[in-house]
Amino acid sequence: MIKNFYGRMIEVPEDRLIINSYIQSTGVEIALHGFSNFVENTKDLDIRPLFILHDALILDVPKDLDLSEYKKFAEHIPQWNIEFPVQISNFY
Repeated sequence: MIKNFYGRMIEVPEDRLIINSYIQSTGVEIALHGFSNFVENTKDLDIRPLFILHDALILDVPKDLDLSEYKKFAEHIPQWNIEFPVQISNFY
């Protein structure tokens, strides 16, 4: 067992997977923090989070709402000195 950056316990089946498991688990936590920050900071808008698919947050958003100015909430994660790249795609 190891802990990721956020302290979550991870069972590692083989020693050769320690680094990969740490990075993957920490990456998932970072994505979830970004999704949470975004949803929290856009809760007054007409947006409904639908589901998470791997590293994507799928939202129901009115066609005329431009989210580009809000992606900054998902790009900055506390405890990290870098901005994480966020891409917005439309599904019509």
